[in-house]
Amino acid sequence: MKIKSVAIENFRSIKCATFDFKDLIVLLGKNNTGKTNILKALDWFFGSSVRGMSQEDFCNKDIHKDIRITVSFDCLTADEQTDDRIKKYLINGTLTIQKVFSCDPETGKFESKFSGLIIEPKEQFLKMSEFDSYKHDIEKIAREKKLPDYFKTGRGTISQESYKEGLKRYVEENRQKIEWDKPFFSSTHFLGWKEVAQDFMPHFFYVPAVKEASEEATYGERNLFGRLIDDLFIEAFGEEPKLSELKVMLEKVGSMLNRPSQGEDKRPRMLKEFEKSLLGTLQESMPSTVDVEIQVAVPEVRDIVQSGTQILLDDGIKTSVESKGHGLQRSLIFAIFREYANLSRKTGQKKKSKPFIFAIEEPELYLHPHHEVVLFHVLQALSKNDQIIFCTHSPYFIDMSRYDALIIVDKPDTAKGTETFQCKEEIFSPDEKDHFKMLNEFNPERNEVFFARKVMLVEGPSEKLGFPMLAKKTDVDLYSQGVSLIECGGKTNIPFFMKILNAFRIPHIVVHDVDPIKAGETDKDKVGFFKLNATIKNSLDAALGEIVALDPDFDTILGVSKHQIDKLGKPFAVFNRIKEMKPDEIAPQLKGIITKSAC
Repeated sequence: MKIKSVAIENFRSIKCATFDFKDLIVLLGKNNTGKTNILKALDWFFGSSVRGMSQEDFCNKDIHKDIRITVSFDCLTADEQTDDRIKKYLINGTLTIQKVFSCDPETGKFESKFSGLIIEPKEQFLKMSEFDSYKHDIEKIAREKKLPDYFKTGRGTISQESYKEGLKRYVEENRQKIEWDKPFFSSTHFLGWKEVAQDFMPHFFYVPAVKEASEEATYGERNLFGRLIDDLFIEAFGEEPKLSELKVMLEKVGSMLNRPSQGEDKRPRMLKEFEKSLLGTLQESMPSTVDVEIQVAVPEVRDIVQSGTQILLDDGIKTSVESKGHGLQRSLIFAIFREYANLSRKTGQKKKSKPFIFAIEEPELYLHPHHEVVLFHVLQALSKNDQIIFCTHSPYFIDMSRYDALIIVDKPDTAKGTETFQCKEEIFSPDEKDHFKMLNEFNPERNEVFFARKVMLVEGPSEKLGFPMLAKKTDVDLYSQGVSLIECGGKTNIPFFMKILNAFRIPHIVVHDVDPIKAGETDKDKVGFFKLNATIKNSLDAALGEIVALDPDFDTILGVSKHQIDKLGKPFAVFNRIKEMKPDEIAPQLKGIITKSAC
């Protein structure tokens, strides 16, 4: 079972937001747009309590509008699809559950309720939800509709229970012939979430931006490390001889501290003497046949483990987790998550194993850039078995080729609230997608497009180096203006990036050389360039972008000679030229590009 889609209404900054759920989902957007609220909404959905809820959790603090979080699941296993508890809630293989949070305005009491999306036949006599309205006419209905005999009891009569059981079978057998009504959420509570439904729902774990590693690195009944230790020892008890030996040793300790029912009393002398003295003192004030026995409770192996288990880290000095750096602490949390998932899948081969959903807020926090790359690869690997959703401000946690996993989160204003945008169309052909993935591999600079207010696409490193230098000479800081310069690795690749920018509605300006016919060349020599220029032009969405074709090319307009390029290389020759330039020497066309980018 995996999440297929999510819809959130009236939760904090979110009036209404919907998105498809993939195995890996990356939430991108500026600060205070509502990324964390999406993760928290999922946390509230999978939780079983309203503890901690307040008026501020309702959009605009309006408690008169209920919070609704709707999650659809697909990829159900064969056992899940045939489970009688949830089968009636399946519509085309999808299970949709809604959790509604409400507040009583008079008492201020918060409540939550789950309901499942169901679909029923149009005819009333086949609607289970309206059974009470026709239950007194079921015998008449059975005769008039010529319902099968399985609607009857063993005595040949029709009872309410036999009708309901017959109705289930009838609907199942005639599913293709029946005319169906529109789906709706049932008014009855969905299965009793805590007691029943959570038995088969995915495990959900949320890692907020601020989380003490000590909370996860010491044993607790509800934390992940505690569950990991419990499951580890449950698994090990049947396989590990040492644990059996330890159990025998504890039983021996019990026999040495407690009076046996028969046989020799092996307890310490002072314990037996104290027991005898206490009995004598008691009998002085209350003579009777009462006996006194001092009993010592000897813990089970699991009790010992649970009472004092913690993780210590040794980086040259062995200490508790909280004494280490935040980066190491946060990495440890992720490691515990992975180990718990791995162990659950291992034990799941022997018993039914539930999938996992990990929601992580800013996984890059406290991590060195190289460790960011490693962690992102870990999350990608983890998403092959489980589902991952996280929000980030780091370009190291984006794979641009998996654009369907990216969700742009924005909040235009308070009135509109948090909005989400997700590209659901296929942008590239399979071959193009492979090429684009290779082009963008290990290039976080290109991933900056998703954090930019505006993007300037340029052909190569010379333009990437040159335009920021030119902008500063005109007192413009492109970076502070939210402008990202993306070097595309040549004119050939510009259309690939344009497709991404168009799909995600990101404003941009495209700068490329005209590459005109030079002395000694013919139209035939330049046919590839002409076609490429036309491809770039045809890729433009005029509502989002603009193309500036530099005639003849960037180097010539800048005033860099061929001799300097041959001598120093193009980027360094461009650097030297701009370094010596005065603002009034910058060509108007280049100034115009800078102005268009910054505005």
